[in-house]
Amino acid sequence: MSTSKWVGSWSVSPVEFTSAPIYFNNQTLRARIKLSIGGTKIRLKFSNRFGHQPIFLSGVSVALEKDSDIAEGTNRSVTFHGESAITIQPEQEVIFSDEIALTAADLSTISISLFFSEKTSITTVYVGILKNLASFYQSMIQVIICIQASRVLKQWQISSI
Repeated sequence: MSTSKWVGSWSVSPVEFTSAPIYFNNQTLRARIKLSIGGTKIRLKFSNRFGHQPIFLSGVSVALEKDSDIAEGTNRSVTFHGESAITIQPEQEVIFSDEIALTAADLSTISISLFFSEKTSITTVYVGILKNLASFYQSMIQVIICIQASRVLKQWQISSI
């Protein structure tokens, strides 16, 4: 019996950006994400919480990063219920990917590529370091990395007084 379970390794709160939406058309957006805990499988979580129109992702891939590039042999296609493309409806909070076999060490960096084959308006964003415009555009959709880890770093018990 396996004792592994899904734990969050990276997340960020989505921000409403309807006043200045960002548009993609036949473009790929790559987000570089630094994980906290590693594991052997990952899942991605997307949100269109503040969206007013559907977001069509034509393709998503994830890979380990090495020297600011994709590490050879680690690029994996991401699927959603077995399909490579997905539509995230307006105000839809959660879309999980299928699990992806990818062994990542603690504190490793992964690259997530999102391909938008048609004109898409993004209004649910993660705002990175604003002094660097490139990092602002790194992750337009909330992505939470879940790692299937065989260990838990620390467990907290919350009790009421």
